[in-house]
Amino acid sequence: MPRVSVIIPAYNAGDRVCEAIESAAAQTYSDFEIIVVDDGSTDDTERKVKRFGGRVRYLRQENQGVSAARNFGIRASGGEYVAFLDADDLWNRDKLERQVPALESDARVGLVCSDWTLEVKGTVIPSVLSTRPAVRSGYLFREVVRNAFVLTSTVIVRRRYLEDVGGFDERFPTAEDQDLWLRISYRHLVAFVPIALTTKRQQDNGLSSDPRAASVYQIKLLEKALASLPDLSRRNRQLLQSVLSRNYLDLGYDDFSRMALRQARGSLVSSLTNDWTRVRSLVYLVATYLPVSMVNTIRSVKRSFA
Repeated sequence: MPRVSVIIPAYNAGDRVCEAIESAAAQTYSDFEIIVVDDGSTDDTERKVKRFGGRVRYLRQENQGVSAARNFGIRASGGEYVAFLDADDLWNRDKLERQVPALESDARVGLVCSDWTLEVKGTVIPSVLSTRPAVRSGYLFREVVRNAFVLTSTVIVRRRYLEDVGGFDERFPTAEDQDLWLRISYRHLVAFVPIALTTKRQQDNGLSSDPRAASVYQIKLLEKALASLPDLSRRNRQLLQSVLSRNYLDLGYDDFSRMALRQARGSLVSSLTNDWTRVRSLVYLVATYLPVSMVNTIRSVKRSFA
């Protein structure tokens, strides 16, 4: 069996999946397999992938979403470690060579990730995490909750720990990756390689580009964590509730901006329920009870100072 199984989910990715496969196949580390899971594509994804012959295993399922595709690939794979690469993204040639030793040197490590490069409409950010709070290796559950710094295409996980926590939650069309990283980082150490080893090529479509949908599913995963993670300390519970409160505020403010005041009220109450010290939530909650003419005035004044 190969040491590492590389799982590439693909949906109508015929125009880009070959580059992702080539970046995986070109690794300086040699003990790996590549599995592409076609999630019911209607374009030429199958034809493009099958050009690689025996170098790549091609699997197909009816369209069920990226989580189901990754889980299908995991079940079909045999590696001790499982690496993920999205069809839009690219790996540096030394990606596996630099990351696998972090898993082999410490059995307590459940996940290894790295910095990454971001490409958006011709603009390149060479190091995304250099602009965020410093990341280190260790018990990083709180950092994963606060900063969501783990990009799926940078990740390699230890299979037995992945199986212990369960795979990707197929109920989540977005934020499914952070949900899994929360579950792994809650129980196991995370190793971080402070080098950009992956290039993410940002697409301008899908749920991940919809801020409102992202907030909705962020709320769902945080509520799931609060309900399901065993033996949460008071400190970790408070952190989850604080981040949850912030997401409810974002949702409530979006509704307030659209004058959906009753809907905003519900989100803002939930924000304060999770963190009663969040002053902005209280201010906007009070504003939802004001006459509509006064709310419009407040919104106009706020726009004039924006």
